[in-house]
Amino acid sequence: MALNRDLFWVGDLIACTAVAPFVRKWRNMKIDERTRSQLICNKLKPIFDEIKALHSDLLYPAWC
Repeated sequence: MALNRDLFWVGDLIACTAVAPFVRKWRNMKIDERTRSQLICNKLKPIFDEIKALHSDLLYPAWC
């Protein structure tokens, strides 16, 4: 998963102003979102790997 860092420098500048609590909250929400998606991916990867190994014939279209 690619990390978009384009607007981080804007957040760094804004973090020194009165809206710093909002910037911190926004960044924490983004970190939580990425963490949750990574945890889900890590839990599902072994399951999908096992399905691919056991049922690889079902993953190809019938016309191939």
